[in-house]
Amino acid sequence: MNRRFAALIVPALMASVFVSAPAIAKPVPVAKVSAVSAKHEAHKATKSVKKKAHKAKVHGKKHRKVARAAK
Repeated sequence: MNRRFAALIVPALMASVFVSAPAIAKPVPVAKVSAVSAKHEAHKATKSVKKKAHKAKVHGKKHRKVARAAK
């Protein structure tokens, strides 16, 4: 798992755990759902960055910042 991915997921997991802690009475699919959505958000973020980097490459624009972020 790359570092950016972990950085995005870990806080979300923690938050979901804290959110579900008061409501221990009900079972905890809450954490699972939020983890999945966090994963999805993380993927969307990386995807958009990669897309931008690719576009920049294809069209010969030198967006160095974008290209570096996609690595």
